[in-house]
Amino acid sequence: MTVQGNDVVQEAPRFLVVDPMPLVAEDLAELLREAHPGADVVLASTASQAVAWLAELPGLTAAFVNLCAEDLAKADLPARIEALGGAVVSLWGDRPIGAGRWFVLDLPFSAESLHSVLGRLG
Repeated sequence: MTVQGNDVVQEAPRFLVVDPMPLVAEDLAELLREAHPGADVVLASTASQAVAWLAELPGLTAAFVNLCAEDLAKADLPARIEALGGAVVSLWGDRPIGAGRWFVLDLPFSAESLHSVLGRLG
């Protein structure tokens, strides 16, 4: 959200989708764009690509991540996402102990399950 004069302008949400399976990533990106027209949705297939994109995504709303715990830990991806104010939405399992804003979107996901998670992001 930004203020221009006396007007408050709501910025479009920014999402990062990290999934090594292009069809899953593209399907999720399409659902995110349908839920939030004008949203900035970026796709990455690896943790290193995601880290590179994070530098260009200030104001990140959430990152939807389908990577193993080892890859997440190596790249310190959850901490990097949370440092930008974003939530982590895991596509692979439970919330790790000590995780901050962490949500789970079970596979296979649907538009309804995605809307449920988006509603909890606040």
